[in-house]
Order: sequence, then structure tokens, then C-alpha cells
Amino acid sequence: MSKEFMSNESMNNDFRVGDTVWCTAYGKGVVIDTDSSIPRDYPVTVSFTGLGVKESYTKEGAMFKGGDRCLFFSKPTVTGQTERPFVPELLGKNVIVLSKSSNEILGQGKVTHENNKSITVDWKVDNYAFKCTNYIKEEIFVVVIDNKNIIKFD
Repeated sequence: MSKEFMSNESMNNDFRVGDTVWCTAYGKGVVIDTDSSIPRDYPVTVSFTGLGVKESYTKEGAMFKGGDRCLFFSKPTVTGQTERPFVPELLGKNVIVLSKSSNEILGQGKVTHENNKSITVDWKVDNYAFKCTNYIKEEIFVVVIDNKNIIKFD
């Protein structure tokens, strides 16, 4: 590839005054300045008229020198998780499970699985068998058994 071709290719990707561009932070804007006559870290200036904001970018389209590009020639598609990831709070704890409707004790044991909708509790049936029960969180109260609330008999 010749240097002349590479230079022309690179110029085709440069921002120019009048270009309509999209920023991941501000949305749609228009390039109003690309002063590269003097060395500047942020030679590209974009006006976001609907917001009354002007922002400067590197020639690569980043808001910060060495940062990720956030200025594009078309509307970018941003993907990512919008809900906070579920963090189990009961997993591995010994609990008593009570019914919300009747306050009846439904079970007691160790939580072996938990998600945002349900928990699974394993409890000992006898010396040889364990039973696993899945409970829907909306239907139960859970009391964690620990050293603070355990009843000890001498």
C-alpha cells in the first residue's frame, strides 16, 4: 500500500467542519471546528445545538487523550447490562422459612441456591436423607439462624 493511498484513506476518516456526528454522551451534533494548524490535543469541536453544548475531541474522536472513541459518523449502538447484577445474600446460610400468608414454618435448612425470584433450601430429614425444597421469595419470609438468634438449651 503506497504512502499516498494511506494518507488519502486516513483523510477520508478525519472529521470535517459541517459533518453530522454522534457522541455517546451528548447525542447528535455538528462539527464546527477542526483546527489542526497548531498542535492541539483536542482539535475537533462539536456543537450540540439542542443542548446548547460545545465539546472538544481528539482527532480520533475521544473526549480524553488516550481514551475510548465516543464520536462517530453514525448513531452508535450502545449495549450493556442496565440492571444491577443479582448478588446472593442467603446462599450458604442456615434459615427458617415462613409462609407470608399463614406465618407457618415451611422448612428449615441451608440455602443451596438463590436467585432474585427463589431460594432452594436443603434440610435434613433423618440421619441418611436430605430434602431439597424450592421457595418463591414473594411468598415467604426468611429468618437467618446465627449465633445471635439461636436458642441454646443446657
